[in-house]
Amino acid sequence: MLKLYRQMAESAPRTVFHDALWSSSNSSLQWWTRHVTFSRSLAVSSIIGYVIGLGDRHLDNILLDLRDGSILHIDWN
Repeated sequence: MLKLYRQMAESAPRTVFHDALWSSSNSSLQWWTRHVTFSRSLAVSSIIGYVIGLGDRHLDNILLDLRDGSILHIDWN
């Protein structure tokens, strides 16, 4: 299982969210605001997911709103 995880992690760029937020921003201040919103919404959703026992969290289950940087976990079944 660890080998499979490492293979999958290597295939995805480490900066995928950073690049998406940067390319959708008009200024560095707008990027920073979106970056902070992204970080906070990811932290809150991760904590809530851990507390209620959600599994199966991966990039296919995260919807990123490029207008403000917030995220939403989808596929809750």
